[in-house]
Formats: sequence, C-alpha cells, structure tokens
Amino acid sequence: FGLILAVTSQAKLRIAGAAFCVAIAAASATRMGLHINALLLSMAFPCLGFLVLDHLRFRDWPDFLRISAAFLLISAFSLIGGLYVAGLLNGLPFYIKADEFSGIKISVFVPILAVAAIFATRWTDWRKTLSQGITWGSALLGVVLIAALGIMIARTGNDGGVGASDGELLFRSALEQFLHVRPRTKEFLLGHPALWLALGMYFRYVVPNPAPSEKAMRMRNWTILAFALGAVGQTDIVNTLCHLHIPVLLSVVRVTLGIVLGCIVGSVLWAIAARFLPATVGSPTQAAENLSGS
Repeated sequence: FGLILAVTSQAKLRIAGAAFCVAIAAASATRMGLHINALLLSMAFPCLGFLVLDHLRFRDWPDFLRISAAFLLISAFSLIGGLYVAGLLNGLPFYIKADEFSGIKISVFVPILAVAAIFATRWTDWRKTLSQGITWGSALLGVVLIAALGIMIARTGNDGGVGASDGELLFRSALEQFLHVRPRTKEFLLGHPALWLALGMYFRYVVPNPAPSEKAMRMRNWTILAFALGAVGQTDIVNTLCHLHIPVLLSVVRVTLGIVLGCIVGSVLWAIAARFLPATVGSPTQAAENLSGS
C-alpha cells in the first residue's frame, strides 16, 4: 500500500489499492493467497527502497557517506522484503522443498523494469524519447541489454536452464574457501557496484538540477540505466531469502557478505568514474550555485 501511495495521487486509485491489499491479506488464509502475497511483497519492497530517494538529499555530506547511506537504506528495504517472504512461507513443506516459492523469475525481473519505468517517468520526457528516431548506438545497447536479461532469466531459479562456466565455477570455489558462505556473484560484481554508480550520478546530476539542461538530461538517462542495473542486486537480496530450504540465518549472512563486497567494489568504481564524469551539467548559474554550496 505504501508503494501505491508513492506512485499515484488519485484518491480512487488509492482506495482501490487499499481494498486490493486487504483482499490479498485475507486471501493469505489459503495456500494460493499466501503465495500471491509473498510474490507481491518480494516485488514491492525493492521498489520502495528506490522511492525513498525522493526524501534523501544529504547535501552537506561527502560523496562516500551519502552514497553508502542511501545504498544501505535501499538494501535494508530489500532485506526486509526477503524476510517477509521467508516469514510467510515457513514450515516443513518449504524446508524439504515439497513446496516452493512461486514466481522467482517474476520477482527478480519485474522490479528491475519497474525501477527503470518509475525514474524514466519522473526525470525525463519519456513520450518525447519514444517519439525520437532510433540510433545505431541505442539499438546496439538495446540488443545487449535484451541478451543480458535473457541470460539472467535462463539462469534464475532453483533449476536454471543455463549452467555456470568453468571459470565461474573456479571463482565460486575460491570464494567458498575464503568466506563463510559464498555471496551471489552478480550481486557484488554487477548489481551493487552499479547501484553505487547510479547513486553517485543521482546526487551529482539529478538532485542539484531541478531544471536540467540538455546535457543533464543525457546524464539522467545514463543514471536511470545504472539504477536499473543496480536493481539486479536488490532483487537478488530478496531472491536469496526466497530459497526457503536454506536456513534464514545463512541467507542473511550471504546477503551481508554480498553487501560488504559490493560496497568495496562500488566505492572503487565510483572513485574511478567520478574522475572522468563531468563535475556538473547545469547552466553556468547553477554551476556557480553548486560550487558555492559545496
């Protein structure tokens, strides 16, 4: 319901959303209703974490502190969502895999698309963007993203259709030797670093530019793409706790290690990217104001 409040201001839609939430809660008395409730929660909480950004500014904080604070807050929402699923779907049938969480692939990919759509409608003129002609660069980027999503879909779930390569298996084995439990690779090497990069760009290009220039709009587009990639790590946090045959405490440790390693990789990535990205993309007046404010 909090997600519904955040994405719409129409009273009728909010009332309908409240009625829907009550109906889903009541339906949890049945097995199907319980699975539907868990599926909705697994998708809602990662999105809620990103919507919290509207209320975060940290204008006087150094880059590292405000990015890390925002990253940890977003990850906390995802962790809570995963714990909700683990709490709803607990019991012997789930522990021995006689029953499983339904909709893992949906819960992983819907929030990624939702985060991209929410930020695109808020920060850009998406109708104008869709009406523009397609360039070779955007077409190539679209093909790469579709291929990457296809591979992720094939590998998601308890019985993925695509196995890991020999190099990836060796890397996983090395992680298992040095760590208590192996974190998910695409969490700390892709999702979490991408979210760090997205947050750095957000605080640099979105927050200080309420009336962005054309160059700022282009940087916002790249920020939206980085947020969509960052959502991969957040949905993986929820997905880790959806494997109900694994003890919850072990899954929490796995998520925590992924967050710690992701913060390390992400901070290094942003430290490098910040040197090459433009310091400001506003007008000369805005640039002077940002400089004096900092």
